[in-house]
Amino acid sequence: MLLFLNVDTNYTTGWLGYDFVLNRAVTSAQETSLERNIASDSYEWGKVADIPYAMKGKELELMLSRQLLGIKPSSVTIDFKWADNIQQDGTWTDFTLNGDAAPPDRFNFRAQLN
Repeated sequence: MLLFLNVDTNYTTGWLGYDFVLNRAVTSAQETSLERNIASDSYEWGKVADIPYAMKGKELELMLSRQLLGIKPSSVTIDFKWADNIQQDGTWTDFTLNGDAAPPDRFNFRAQLN
């Protein structure tokens, strides 16, 4: 299960606007990867850190700081998408054709953090 984050709400940066991806590489039973897009408009990621996670049943909990995402302590808007079993080939159609995505297609969830 991958979590894509657009932390600057700028769709011209990152891959399809996503600046970070979480959980592409599980490093242990307690940690998973946080990666940042390293080539705008390309599916290329560089490791930022290992972050703690926990799973229980069908629930996944990830813990990361605003500092790791480069987010100031003030109010911020983050767009995000969950994706599972995509091919990771770098095309947006992966969200439609392969695996599951929430929300579907090119849509995103939006969170306002204060």
